[in-house]
Amino acid sequence: GDNQISRLPSNLFKNTVLLKQLHSASNEIRFLPDPDLLASLSELTELSISNNQLETIPRGFFRNNIELKELYLSYNRIQFLEADLFSTLTKLKKLWINSNNLQTLPVGLFHNTIELDFLDLSRNQLTNIDVGVFRGEIQEVNIAENCFSDESSVLTSGFIGNIKKYVYFIQD
Repeated sequence: GDNQISRLPSNLFKNTVLLKQLHSASNEIRFLPDPDLLASLSELTELSISNNQLETIPRGFFRNNIELKELYLSYNRIQFLEADLFSTLTKLKKLWINSNNLQTLPVGLFHNTIELDFLDLSRNQLTNIDVGVFRGEIQEVNIAENCFSDESSVLTSGFIGNIKKYVYFIQD
């Protein structure tokens, strides 16, 4: 990180197969040009593209990263996520997507992330979380500093039933 990289060439990881961790955080990456950028990285277990200037993640971007366990997407400008973005990430355990510009989460977004036990959605623009976003249970979710009208709107949305231990929702 901290290299001021603004773009990643499409063939950057073409012949890289055994890479387990990739940290491209704290750069100036605005967009990911090719959904196949990480396709050869089938052994990747940890990916950080936090603290860049990403506004979106291409559909199918993580489709071959089936071993991914930790994913850091925080401190970007992400506004929207495709419903099937994480569909192949069945081993994902921890996801940081805090400090972005998310206003909504699509139904089904976390249906296949059956191992997910920590999710940080804090510091976004979320106003509601539909119960259909999740399937199964998650240990811990941070939804602090979003745009919920009040705690009761979060509590009555139904998604809380999927949380085993902690939900953080401190409002200003």
